[in-house]
Order: sequence, then structure tokens, then C-alpha cells
Amino acid sequence: MSEEFRLAFSGEVEEGQHAAVVKKRLAAVLKLDDKRMDVLFSGKQVTLKCAADAKAAEQLQEVFKKAGACLEILPAKGSTGTEGSDPTESAAESSDPSSPEEEPEPEPTLRRQM
Repeated sequence: MSEEFRLAFSGEVEEGQHAAVVKKRLAAVLKLDDKRMDVLFSGKQVTLKCAADAKAAEQLQEVFKKAGACLEILPAKGSTGTEGSDPTESAAESSDPSSPEEEPEPEPTLRRQM
């Protein structure tokens, strides 16, 4: 089974790029309307794809880079992380009774209507 990645965008643009220009480029290449582009550029992290393989993740990151935007490639939720990491490290952190567990705020997702 291949490793899966989550693709997220927070509205960040490459250095030297103007957000309005990048927004227009992405709208054209992704074929999204203004309302959906406003969601992408809201400043909050938006998950574009929850489980992409490495090839698809790199391809979409390249599309964003050509448009002047910064797409984040993160481990998919439920993924064990990278090879060589210590799985007991995160288990030890989560079993600390003195630290209250916080519920993460759900991330908005972007879905294209057909």
C-alpha cells in the first residue's frame, strides 16, 4: 500500500507574487468560481484532497507553484507518518493526563459541483 497525503491550502502565495493575480491564475486552472476562490483565500487552511498518492500530490503542488501559490502536502489523517519516526513519542504525549485534550476545529473542504 502506498503512502497517502493530505493536500491543504491556506491562501499563502509565493514571495514576490500578488494575491489577486495568483487567485485569478488558480481560478482559471482549477475552474473554480469566485465564491470558491474566496474560500481558498480566506486565510484558513482548506483541505483540497484528503488522501492523495505521492504522484498526485506532487502534480497538484506543481500546478499551485506555477500559479504562484503554496500548497502544503501533509501526512493523511490516520497515517503513521514518515518512516523512522518514533511511534511511542506521540503515544506518550497523548497519554499525559495533565494536558487537556483539545478538539481541533474541523477544516473546511472545497468541493466542485458537477
